[in-house]
Order: sequence, then structure tokens, then C-alpha cells
Amino acid sequence: MHLICPIIALGFLTSGFAQTSTEKFKPFIDSVVRTSMVQENAVGVAVGVVMDGKIYYNQGYGSKEVNIRKPVDSLTNFHLASISKVFVATAIMQLVEQHKISLDGKLLDYIHVNTLNDERFKEITIQQMLTHTSGIPDVNNYSWDKPKNDDPALGNYARKMIESQKLLFDPGTKWEYSNMAFEMLGHVIEKVSDKTFNAYELDKVLSRVGLSHSNFDYTKTDPDMRSSPHIKRHGKVKASKIYPYNREHGPSSTLNSCTHDMCQWILEMLQIYDDQANSYQGVLKHQTLRDMWIMKHSSFSPEDSIGLTWHLSLTPLGLCAWHSGQDLGYLSMLVIYPEQKMGIILLANGDYPEALTGIPYRIALFLKGRIKKVPLEHLRILEGEYTATNPPSWSKHPWKFSFKEVNGDLVASDGSTRFKLVPLGDNEFLFPEERVSFLFNTKEELAPGVTIGKFNFKKTE
Repeated sequence: MHLICPIIALGFLTSGFAQTSTEKFKPFIDSVVRTSMVQENAVGVAVGVVMDGKIYYNQGYGSKEVNIRKPVDSLTNFHLASISKVFVATAIMQLVEQHKISLDGKLLDYIHVNTLNDERFKEITIQQMLTHTSGIPDVNNYSWDKPKNDDPALGNYARKMIESQKLLFDPGTKWEYSNMAFEMLGHVIEKVSDKTFNAYELDKVLSRVGLSHSNFDYTKTDPDMRSSPHIKRHGKVKASKIYPYNREHGPSSTLNSCTHDMCQWILEMLQIYDDQANSYQGVLKHQTLRDMWIMKHSSFSPEDSIGLTWHLSLTPLGLCAWHSGQDLGYLSMLVIYPEQKMGIILLANGDYPEALTGIPYRIALFLKGRIKKVPLEHLRILEGEYTATNPPSWSKHPWKFSFKEVNGDLVASDGSTRFKLVPLGDNEFLFPEERVSFLFNTKEELAPGVTIGKFNFKKTE
């Protein structure tokens, strides 16, 4: 996670959110999505909201393809990119439950190769791969334009990479995101189950949850339900001539699904999480999911870490299990708040409108009445420039933020990026896209300042 990323966070706040209702929150969601789409030049978006055991909201916006009237709806298929990894982890944990895989087992216990360029591959465990601590490098070319889509493609790729790659570090010593590790995990599933990866996922995961409009095999999706990928080049949005599908990279990236099915997935996760009596025959056991949602490695900070593939954040609404996705032409965000019995899925057929990824967090805060109205006079007290007193090592220049009240909102700027903050109280504001809180100090006996994560800033103007 980068504290500030190069995007313009375009959230839209209203006042008086202490109490929400079905009648109030649907117009709010609609307004946030439509306005964000206009400002981000997004082509198509679908949003689903699950709360208290049912689907509360499921709506498509825009078009499946730019400049063509093909309305997006809840069944429109999108490429989910890295959210696919959640389904790989589910398959692995099913096989762990069946004692066919051990989390402490070595990768090479399950995949046999003829040679190794790096002997440290012998030390890599399944858990390290699930937590991105294996040292396996990332993929640098997905060859979407030259896919290999025969049944042996994934296994051939996984074995070739094991034999030829050098690890980035000793297994278990650091955190580094690795798509390649998940291609190898996909082949582990093949070797243990004696099925192709696509077939196992369809039979044992997707179909078991009733995700009838989802498939890792793009060729098996309904052509009428497909969306087109979109990219932005030189400020202009256009449909990509290449669709991101290659069976070599299926496990890391190629699940195609829709908000209808992903809401069903959220409901499944929440039901399993709450099933302490183990009476529900879900895709996983209760304790297995609980274990997946326990922080295994602090990849970013104590408040923002990783479990078994799921990213985990401690938020104002309690634990948030989440995963995002971004590939050629597509963007996705899945967030689940198990303690709030709530989850949100956002899918977009463009890889450029990154500001949209903050929408699920804003929706969640709104639904739970956490967005507050801060008086204009107090916002103006917070205005000014603040300079870090303990800047990070990568900051070569003084690290500064300026804050200004704009139309009733507090807008932050780091010199190159401007973004609206979500007020959780008079002195507490959230940057949802990065899940970072801005805590202001306005006590008379202390110097005015703001704390952002572990960094302290002093008001200099």
C-alpha cells in the first residue's frame, strides 16, 4: 500500500447521515457512482451491496462498450483480475480440509521438476505462497495477446517458472506480491485433484456456491453477457482489442463474474463466518474461513495486513477482508465487513478509473451512519499547510499536506494530488481509497497538527 497514490479521490458526501434507511441509501449510492463515472470517464460499472443476510442493492451503470448502447446490469460479466486469487485460496483450503494439502507442505512436494535455477524453491511452503512471502517473483508479461489456452498450458508454465526463476529473497523473510506464485498454486490444485484448474474451480467452488454466471474459462461465458475491456491512451478512452485471457495465468487473474454472483459469494462468506455451530454445509468450514481472516503477515502496517490471500484491515467498522483487481481493461474491488454482516462488490470495465475503488468504503461508512457533518467553522480551523516531523526514508523533500474547505468538504493535497476526505468526526477524516485515517489535533495546549498512519505533521501555516 502506498500512503498516497496518484489518483484523484472523488467521493461525494452529504449531510445528516447519523441514521440511514433503504429509502435514503439507494439514492446516495446512485449519486456517488454516477457522479464518479462522469468525472472519471468510466464506461461501465456495476455495484452490489449485501447487508444483514440479503442483497440490498445490485445495479449496473453505463455501457458494456464505449459509444454503444449496451447497458450494464447485474449479470454483465467482467474480468475480475486479482480477486481470482480469493477463489484459488478457497480451493487450496478445501484440499487442506481434506488432508490432501498441508499449509506447511513444500511446493515441490506437489509439483515435481527436473532442475532448479534456485535451490531455495525447495524451502517454499504453501502458506508462504498464499501470503505472498515465498520470494517468488511477479509476472512481467501476461501474453494476453498470445494466449495459450490448451489444458496443459498452466502446468507447463508453472513448471517452467519453477525451473528457471530466481527468488527475490529467502522464503518467509519478506512480503512481495506475486501473481506467479498463484499460477503455481493453481497447478498444485491440478496435481492434487487430478482435474484441470478450470474444471476444479467450476465443480468444487463456483457451482457449489451457485455462481452460475461465473467461470475461469472466458470461452464458456455467455457472449451476450460479456463486457469489453477499456483503456485510456493520451486522455482518450477506447475499447481494447485484446481481452485479458490466458490459461497460463488463470489462477492469478481470469475469473469472469458479475455482481449478481459476487453478492452470492459475499453471502456465502458471511454465512460461513457466522456458523459457529458448523451446521451450514458451505464451500469452506467455519474455522477454515476464520483462519483465513486472521492476520498472518504485516505487509503494510499493523492495521493493514494479509491473512491467507485476503487482505485484512482494521477499520472504523471493525475487520475488513478485501481484495482488489486490476488488469488490462478492468478494475474490481471486493470488501467484506464480517462484524457488520455487510459486503460490497464493485466491477468496472476500465483499468484507469482507480478513484472508483474508494466507493465501496464510502458506501459502507454511509450505511453504518459513520459519515458525520462537520461545521464549516471547524473545517476552516483545520485549513492550512502541515509538514511531516518524521518523514519516511523515501521522501527526498519535505513531506507536506495542505487542507482546504471546499463546498463543505475537507480537501487534502500533497502538491500533485487532490482528494476529498470523509469526516468520521470533527477531527477524524478518512481517505477511503487508501484506508488511511487523518487525525487532527486542535487542543489549545498542544501545537496544531495531524497524524496520518504512523507519521506526524505539524501545522506550518
